[in-house]
Amino acid sequence: MKNSKILIFGATGQVGKELSFELNINNYLNLVSHSRTKVGASFFKHNKIKSLIGDISEEKIIKEISTADLIIDLAAPYDGNLKENKKFYKERIDIFINNMKKNTKFIFMSSMNAFGIDSKRRILKDYLISSSIYA
Repeated sequence: MKNSKILIFGATGQVGKELSFELNINNYLNLVSHSRTKVGASFFKHNKIKSLIGDISEEKIIKEISTADLIIDLAAPYDGNLKENKKFYKERIDIFINNMKKNTKFIFMSSMNAFGIDSKRRILKDYLISSSIYA
């Protein structure tokens, strides 16, 4: 995948940050990690990782999607019921699928709560037991 353009969405989560950090070591990749906010992107700036800031429906982000060779989507909704979560994912997947170039690879996964963090427990630490069945 030399010189491949890789976009990571949901990159501000724990798995996304680790993946961004590790892939950025490979100088032959064109890595771009996405953040919804400037605050979220501060990790990437600090670690000299190219980042893209904004909502995925914005024209500048859709342009990046249309030129990517690999898109990794790790994003998850902050909260919401099942219907709202389904809507969140459907809207995202529609944007990716409708704007990717032919032969772009797409990896979809959610690491939400994978390490025991939820909206009530926001302290980043190693949890022995996950906070939900999902995790």
